[in-house]
Amino acid sequence: GYWGIRGLAQQLRLLLTYVGLPFEEESIKVENNGLKPISKLGLSFPNIPYLIDGEFKLTESSAIQKYIINRSHHTELLGKNIQDTVRIESILGVFDDVWNELAKISGKKTNKLSNKLSKRSHQNSTLSLSLLEKETPSMNT
Repeated sequence: GYWGIRGLAQQLRLLLTYVGLPFEEESIKVENNGLKPISKLGLSFPNIPYLIDGEFKLTESSAIQKYIINRSHHTELLGKNIQDTVRIESILGVFDDVWNELAKISGKKTNKLSNKLSKRSHQNSTLSLSLLEKETPSMNT
């Protein structure tokens, strides 16, 4: 389940599709009571996105990603050895940093402060992506 937007759940949708696991999506409606309806699902950590697979319930995007990969038996997506695995974790961390920078500026009203934040976020994201571009060729060696 997730809000009716792409957001953090989009990567989970793409991953589910890629590994061929069927899924049903529940779109969470924004109401005055926020996440209150989610608290009734019996999740250990009521949050979104969440995944329910039979009796098993899970929240947190990175945990859900790993569950999907292991559940689908596509463990090669986690790396073929410990070095690959930690490189993948590192790259995912960079993606999270870029996502957080972009989230800071999305939907903000334009003013001097938001323009400064926007410029800094753009610079931080550009730096992260350029470092990522330099690192990813080594993943193939």
